[in-house]
Amino acid sequence: MEIGKVITLDDNKDYLLLEKVELNHKEYLYAVEVGKDDMPTSNYHFLELFHESDGDYTEEVEDKNIIEAITSIVTIKYLNDNINDEQAA
Repeated sequence: MEIGKVITLDDNKDYLLLEKVELNHKEYLYAVEVGKDDMPTSNYHFLELFHESDGDYTEEVEDKNIIEAITSIVTIKYLNDNINDEQAA
């Protein structure tokens, strides 16, 4: 699953993949639900990514500690990217 791609989950809703994070040897996705107008909504989701022989699948993350860790990692990455962009300008 690639960042920037839209995937459809079992709930028949589309999600734009914003970030992929590795934490404790597991992969997680940070995604936003996409509305019928192809615009992002205010519904953000944290998904654990599993790789199986018959393909990849996801499960919603419910553990608050993991969600907080993913949020921190994504925030730090975003801030670092912005600093690097400013220094390059």
